[in-house]
Amino acid sequence: MMIRTKLQVLIALPFLIVTLLPAARGDNGSGYVWLEAEKATNKRVTYNNWYDDVKKDSLSGGSWLTNFDNNKQGTAELHFSIDKAGDYTFWLRANPVKSHLSYQIDDGDWQDVDFSLDTRGQMNIASNDQPDLRFIAWVKIGNVELSEGQHSLALRMDSELSNHGGIDCAVFTSVPFIPSGITKPVAMDGPAEPDEWFPVMMDVDPLSPKSIIDVSALIDAPAGKHGFLKRDKDAMRFENDQQPSKFWGVGAHPLGNTPEQMDATAAWFRKHGINMVRQHTVINAVGLFDDQGKLDPERVDRYDRWFAALKQQGIYSTWSVVYPHHGVFLRSEDLDDDLFAELDAEDASRDGTKEPIVSNDYINIDRRIQDVAWKYFEAMLNHKNPYTGLAYKDDPALAVMEVQNESNVFFYTFNSLVQDGKMPGLSRDMRKRFHDFVIKKYGSQEDAVKTWGRSMKGDDWQQGELELMGAYHWGSDGPLYEYAGQDRRCGDYIEFLTDVQREYYERRIQQMRDAGFQGVTVTTAWRSGGPGASLANLYCDAAGDSIDRHNYFGGGEGGHRIMQGNVNTKTHLGDPGLGLLSVGMFQVGDHPFSYSEWSHMPPNPWKAEAAPLVAFYGLGLQGWDASYHFMMNDTRIGDGWPKQSKYVTNTPHYIGQFPALAFAIYNGHIAQADTIALRRATSEEMFAGRDVLGQSLAGGEHDAKELVGKGVTPPAALAAGRVTIEFEEGESEISGFESLHDVEAKTIRSTTGELVWRYGERIVEVRSPKTQGVIGFAENQVIRLPSVAVKTSTPFVSLLFTPLDNAELKDSKHILITAMAREKQTGSEFNDDWSQLINEGRPPLLMEPVQSLVLIAGDKPKSVRPVDLYGVPRDELLPVNENGTFKIDGTWRTYYYEVIR
Repeated sequence: MMIRTKLQVLIALPFLIVTLLPAARGDNGSGYVWLEAEKATNKRVTYNNWYDDVKKDSLSGGSWLTNFDNNKQGTAELHFSIDKAGDYTFWLRANPVKSHLSYQIDDGDWQDVDFSLDTRGQMNIASNDQPDLRFIAWVKIGNVELSEGQHSLALRMDSELSNHGGIDCAVFTSVPFIPSGITKPVAMDGPAEPDEWFPVMMDVDPLSPKSIIDVSALIDAPAGKHGFLKRDKDAMRFENDQQPSKFWGVGAHPLGNTPEQMDATAAWFRKHGINMVRQHTVINAVGLFDDQGKLDPERVDRYDRWFAALKQQGIYSTWSVVYPHHGVFLRSEDLDDDLFAELDAEDASRDGTKEPIVSNDYINIDRRIQDVAWKYFEAMLNHKNPYTGLAYKDDPALAVMEVQNESNVFFYTFNSLVQDGKMPGLSRDMRKRFHDFVIKKYGSQEDAVKTWGRSMKGDDWQQGELELMGAYHWGSDGPLYEYAGQDRRCGDYIEFLTDVQREYYERRIQQMRDAGFQGVTVTTAWRSGGPGASLANLYCDAAGDSIDRHNYFGGGEGGHRIMQGNVNTKTHLGDPGLGLLSVGMFQVGDHPFSYSEWSHMPPNPWKAEAAPLVAFYGLGLQGWDASYHFMMNDTRIGDGWPKQSKYVTNTPHYIGQFPALAFAIYNGHIAQADTIALRRATSEEMFAGRDVLGQSLAGGEHDAKELVGKGVTPPAALAAGRVTIEFEEGESEISGFESLHDVEAKTIRSTTGELVWRYGERIVEVRSPKTQGVIGFAENQVIRLPSVAVKTSTPFVSLLFTPLDNAELKDSKHILITAMAREKQTGSEFNDDWSQLINEGRPPLLMEPVQSLVLIAGDKPKSVRPVDLYGVPRDELLPVNENGTFKIDGTWRTYYYEVIR
């Protein structure tokens, strides 16, 4: 018996499908042995009622072997037989969280289980969904030579915390096996039923050169070869390039533990068209600094390797440097005692957990906090990456830097400053600063009060302190509550905050430049809490090179996690311009625009619509410059709804559609629209104390009203043409939307004619000469696009046709079809309209097949093949009728097809 310590990647056979089988004591010719840990003999374990209170249907045998004892290790022994000697891959499904687990095969040496090398499908199985110790994951141990006959597997749980451990099962397999939940390996390579939902279980991508979804050739490598990324008016352009660049990216922490794994992951990103990664955050999430505020050598080395791996594949990096602040990089010795205690108390008061995010925002108003934070910016910029040979400030692969994640002076978190007893020091300081601003502007108390009409009871002119406002005071039509009628004072206060915020942004950006950073700068992606301050908020963000925004849509119960309960079943398709696309109302005409966090969140059933809408309407029609889906959390697709998170890129609806979308974006298939709404905003209007544009730019829901002197731009205009704002004198120019909007038919056509939004039927048609497609509720309808006609029997689809030779679709000889519908986990249960998730289920993910009759204009296809989930065409051929029509459905368990003509 020999254990190979070097792990080998197990590549799956095409379309390996699994079914549930009885547990096996011997392989019985099946090629694997599946051992239930709870059936072990010679058990010496201590059960704990709390630790064992888990979701038993997520465990393969309905239970697990556990130990939880401060004084005793847990041990157990399993016996099994092997019918055929050979090389077996050894997998364990066990608790990886703060645990230490060892194993012994037969009379071999005891060996530690290394959860850091290849862990799959980690999920919370606590019955109450609390994120404590009760987790489960598959871990690939390695390859084992097993002789025919009897064997034993001994297990030991001896974690530092109560010797805790939990083991679900062990598997020895000589057949391809991709672990996903509690499924067992049985190959089913034959046809399925046309309407059969199929499981998605993928191993680490083998990156086959035969893959037709590989668009890596469109990404020039290494990153930085064309110089630093620069703002070029309203676009982003490398300094040595003539044409602007577009970025289709993701948020991601370093993925992979070994250099080889990082290199493979970066290549996988590039294969799918990803050319930018946002690191959120450099200080906190990656944890590059230790408790003393010094660069941690081990963690920095990990990030340096990751950055270098991305760079080698032509993938640029964006830094979200710091978030939150207090509790992450601020230490008691960094600030005076009173300020630190004030921040500390505020953290504890919000939710009782001392969560450090809540006091994050005060960096915007306090230079002491800003100066402490700058030390971290400076340390990272000056750090020399040994794998690239460059300090980060000198590396053009570091393309974008943010001043601040999701925070500004206009948000609700600053309401603490107006609450009695809250933040007394910072509040007093801001009251004094507002007083000084007012005296400087008006010259005296008398002139200020005369202009305002009255003073507020909290004003203390003798002490030089004036009452502050909160975001909840800034209404659309003027200030609210006790400030009602105080438009001028409200406008002055917003102007004061604008000065405070712009000073921070401008000083920080100048520090970045002085330190040597030459790329694109971003202030923050956040928005005003009250609509009356929306324009001022956006003006502050224009201090950076690019305007940036975040937005989310869908989801349901459970906060950041997917849980049983209500589901948000909204779709974008009936409300053009709202939801994820609503951030387009923030586009400043002379600045680039980026979208650094967005997602249409599960278990909403329509999330396949999101990525195409952002690609075609955002980066295409509106001319946005960068998109980053939030976020990639693994090195492959698989594991159902991975980690039960609502923010996951590595699912079919996102990364599975990326090749088609990136191909269209990088090749310019969707033309930028003419500007149909250029809204000009003056300083007077920014500080009017109300929402002059007649729509709340603060949130995703826009409340359009007719206001004197300004035209109102409905959000639906984003479906027709480009919508921008400029901070300059002059009248707004809003024209052309009416001619593109057929109110009776409930249809909006873009100025380019390449996109048609049939919102009455909840369908979008993509009608460019090259990329074409249909997105939405097209069941039993014949959709005729310029070069393709489809009739689907699936309720909801995202069905895209990509000419891989970059010819017009009618002339293309090589076409990729990407066909997505709904998804759910194995065992998921919804009510009839999917508005309630009754049972969240477990991995693997199940995809509803798109069933459609297809006819592509031009030559009859020579062949139509199903393509496996890695993008490699199969040998099987789909029947093509004499008239050139063919059907796609669930027969071959895929969402990709290849057409050759």
